[in-house]
Amino acid sequence: MSFYGIHYLENRGNISDMIKYIVIFAVLIFFVFVFIRYLRSRIQSKYRDLSLILFLSLLFLIGMQYSEYRQAEAQDESFSQMAGFLHTVADQRGVSVDKVYVNSLTLTDEALFLIDDQYYVLHLSNDRNSFRLEPTYLTNTNTTIEE
Repeated sequence: MSFYGIHYLENRGNISDMIKYIVIFAVLIFFVFVFIRYLRSRIQSKYRDLSLILFLSLLFLIGMQYSEYRQAEAQDESFSQMAGFLHTVADQRGVSVDKVYVNSLTLTDEALFLIDDQYYVLHLSNDRNSFRLEPTYLTNTNTTIEE
């Protein structure tokens, strides 16, 4: 079972997103270059065909990236909600937020918390305005902590 710390929740930057943005930017630059070449030499149709292919590729990449962006935005919001909740739990327990770990990346009922080598189970109210942490014991104490 894995437990995640505050630094893991706050720094979940994804390198693959950066690579996708670089690819889109490179295709855009190449498209502009080919389109300028097409405008300079209207006789050669290879630049027109190439610019059309690049434009359609660019539209496809942007559409695909937009849908992934919406999903990542929702996921980042739930991660930041859990990070804020970790701060609340640390304040309630009077410990440093660096000593609080959770086994879920999103705020869910019955998530497990590890605070100073003691395990707790989270019980959320229906409206999520209040919570209760109860001590619990794990049958499998083989856990990993990810910072």
